[in-house]
Amino acid sequence: KVYLNGERLNVKNFEAYIKMYQNEGSAETKDNKVVYCNAGERWEVGVGVSDGHFQQVSFVNSICTSKGGKHVDYIAQKVSDYLLPVFKKKLKKDVKPTMVKQYLYIFVNCKIENPTFDSQSKETLTKVSKGWGSLPVLSEQFLKKVEKCGIVDAVSMYSRFKEDQMLKKQSGKKTARKLNIPKLDDA
Repeated sequence: KVYLNGERLNVKNFEAYIKMYQNEGSAETKDNKVVYCNAGERWEVGVGVSDGHFQQVSFVNSICTSKGGKHVDYIAQKVSDYLLPVFKKKLKKDVKPTMVKQYLYIFVNCKIENPTFDSQSKETLTKVSKGWGSLPVLSEQFLKKVEKCGIVDAVSMYSRFKEDQMLKKQSGKKTARKLNIPKLDDA
């Protein structure tokens, strides 16, 4: 039983917990879905669209890892590896993995054998993937849902915005500034 400000929260599982984040987001993110997947016996994963900055909510063995760690990076890498060919096909150009990652909102709940953290406060998981005991398996069906949840649209809009900025920078216009300095005679 979890209480917030004296009121009991009706959360029965990790999927319901993720849905609470979807409902409290900004007007932009409310339109976009958060996709949930049971990625193995000891893994629960959710992926949604962030507002242009990479965000994550993660738990390792029921401990909140507020700064993420190797497990979150692993999921982000798998999702961006799947989405890069999609962008190449849709936008007809290469998109950098960092551009994809900045629009990801990742939720991870996992159980890892003998986890190691960066500090006593256990904010970041530092144990590498080969020592986890199991790896998450992101199904093709889940990745297709991630593709349709709004990430592709957000990254393509950002990509077009960056292109427009580059075109404005290279517009070819030369602006001459005329200085008005009193008592100045040109040579």
